[in-house]
Amino acid sequence: MRHHDGVSQFPTDVVYGIYANDLLTFLPADYARGASDEVQRWRKVTTWGDALQLASDVRWVGPPFEPGEAAAEYEADEPFDINDFELWPVPAATVALELAGDDWPIGQERSTFMADSYLEMTPADEPALVTLFAQRGVSAVRDDALIARASGHQ
Repeated sequence: MRHHDGVSQFPTDVVYGIYANDLLTFLPADYARGASDEVQRWRKVTTWGDALQLASDVRWVGPPFEPGEAAAEYEADEPFDINDFELWPVPAATVALELAGDDWPIGQERSTFMADSYLEMTPADEPALVTLFAQRGVSAVRDDALIARASGHQ
């Protein structure tokens, strides 16, 4: 299951970092920047009308609701609070799992009852991750804050 647009193959430029519950993860750099910006835009929305407008304007972080259903259910001036949606946005570790593929040598896939599977890597995996990126010719920069923002944690 794909949770994001614009990412179809392993990136050549990534951002990695540690976020929620000490998970080490990575994202394509352009996705991380775009998702971070869009999460911040979602946090500023105060009405359903504005939410529906933004839903048609985002590239990286889709809405946490079905726009057609929301348009029928809510008036444009009704209050909207992104914090009412618990399983949004898609966690960075879920995006990383999708990119990693079946032969990824670091960490392991984990499943949760309420959310999608994710790639579990720990801070102890960082040296191996950096080495793997270097071996694959991937430019990697650590930015914990950007990873957290792209995942909706800041």
